[in-house]
Amino acid sequence: ILGEANFHTNEKVITITDLWDLYGIKQFPDAHYVVVNDIEMPKSSMSQIIHSSMVWQGTLDFQGHTLTKYPSSALIYTVGSNGVIENLKLKFWDDVAISECRADLLVYTNNGTIRNLQVIYNLKQTQTASGTWQSLIRVNNTGAVLENFSVKIESPLYFRFYGGVVGENRGIIRNGYVYGDEALRMFDRNM
Repeated sequence: ILGEANFHTNEKVITITDLWDLYGIKQFPDAHYVVVNDIEMPKSSMSQIIHSSMVWQGTLDFQGHTLTKYPSSALIYTVGSNGVIENLKLKFWDDVAISECRADLLVYTNNGTIRNLQVIYNLKQTQTASGTWQSLIRVNNTGAVLENFSVKIESPLYFRFYGGVVGENRGIIRNGYVYGDEALRMFDRNM
């Protein structure tokens, strides 16, 4: 079917076929990338691709493929005003109970556009082993857009400060919904 598609672009498009290609996006953080396979990031892998000293200004199009990621630091620290992340199925998992999780799971600071996401949280947590924070995006700044998304919580999600979709919003969030198990902010002075 793709061989019959009529697709044209003036931009050079770089394909991502595996985890190592995904790590390579930091070489050209303003390029146009398309993902052609599902990718799993094992616990032992470094989870932050674009670090705090860099700004993502490119396009990262997952074309509906799944990225499975252990909850830890954000995949991309800062999405710039021209940056786009789109068409992503994102699964956050952990196979053992975690005692402390400080996770901005996709992006720490969004100044660009993140759209067309299906997100699944499947974390093994208890009320006494909650994350300090766990959000898809830590800060969605003025002018930033998060749109067309769903978040499914497959196991209870507990957090102390904020969690779920966006920690702080100053931008636009539209056409999204959250469903599934409970997501609870825990107010325990002993935590």
